[in-house]
Amino acid sequence: MKVTTVILNYNSWEDTEKCVSDLDCQKGINNSIVLVDNHSTNKNEVLNLEKIVECHSIKLLLADSN
Repeated sequence: MKVTTVILNYNSWEDTEKCVSDLDCQKGINNSIVLVDNHSTNKNEVLNLEKIVECHSIKLLLADSN
């Protein structure tokens, strides 16, 4: 089964990382993940999200405003 999951993030990269990891553990599902950052205000947020993207090979979109 092919599924696309969109995850919205706002200043909560730790929760987002857990969510992505849990989705990766799903058996029998070909999951394509798109991570959208809703213009987080934490300066390190995007850096942490980029690490998640690299580790899990997912797509990251950065919103210009919340």
